[in-house]
Amino acid sequence: MSIDQVWWSETSDIELALEHEQQIRIVSELMKKEVSHLIDLKALRKILIAYVSEPDEKSLIDNMIVRLKAHRLRLTYPAEQYMLIVGRPVRKLGKPVLLFRRYLFQYNGYEIDKPTDLVVSQAKASE
Repeated sequence: MSIDQVWWSETSDIELALEHEQQIRIVSELMKKEVSHLIDLKALRKILIAYVSEPDEKSLIDNMIVRLKAHRLRLTYPAEQYMLIVGRPVRKLGKPVLLFRRYLFQYNGYEIDKPTDLVVSQAKASE
C-alpha cells in the first residue's frame, strides 16, 4: 500500500493522509486502489482528491459511504474523518472553469457537513 502524503504528530500518530489521483477515473478502480488504502490506514484525517464525471461522482460517494459503514465494525479509531474532493472541468457563463466539490464524512459513513463547491477559473497566464 502506498499513500501519496502523510503528516505525523509529535506522538508518532498519523494526523493526515492524502491521496491525489489524477489518472484513475473509473469508480471501481478508485475504490479498490485509493479509498481502500485510506480506509485501511490509521489516521485522524484522510483526504482523497479524485477527478470523475458528474454521473460517476454519485457512484463514488455512494460506494464510499457503503465501504465506510461496512468498515466501521472493524475500526478502532472512531475519531477518523474523511474528506473527498471531486474535481472536473465545467462551463460557467460560457467559459471553462474547474469545479471542486468537497464532501466530509465521519468514520461510519455519515456526512459531517453538506457538500461545498469551489469554482476556479482557468485564466490564461499573462505574457
